[in-house]
Amino acid sequence: GAVLSNTKLSGSRLVRAGLSGTDLRKMDLTAIKASGAWFEGADLSGADLTGASLYGANLVDADLSGSAIKGADLRGAHLDRVDLSGRDLRDTLLAGASLQSASIADSDLRGADLSGVNLTNADISDARLTGAEFSHATLASVDLSSLDLSEISFAGADFSGTTLTNTNLS
Repeated sequence: GAVLSNTKLSGSRLVRAGLSGTDLRKMDLTAIKASGAWFEGADLSGADLTGASLYGANLVDADLSGSAIKGADLRGAHLDRVDLSGRDLRDTLLAGASLQSASIADSDLRGADLSGVNLTNADISDARLTGAEFSHATLASVDLSSLDLSEISFAGADFSGTTLTNTNLS
């Protein structure tokens, strides 16, 4: 992929751009418009994606370690096998996103809209989920043990193979 170090991209329009495998480490990508863009396998470690529009973008296997994504629009995005653990994701839009085999462990998703999200085989251990919306979400083979799932809507959600040991559902 391309190397775009020291390139100013904040606020840029990258709709449907092909950036797979691109080195975007520590880049300022605030408020970029990259709906439908391909970032598959890209190195976005340490990048600032605050307020970025990544609706429907492909970020499968992208390295997002240390990146800031607060307030990003990731609705319908493909985030399979991405590590988003330990993040504040309260203002991040994730409805309809695919997070298969991804990690959102120890992340703060209180009040988040995760309707229609596919979390098959995802690691959500120690995530804070109070008040989140999981209607029509796929939670197949997810370990929800010991999580506080109070005040959460799971209408139409798929729990196939899900573990719910010591989980608070009240």
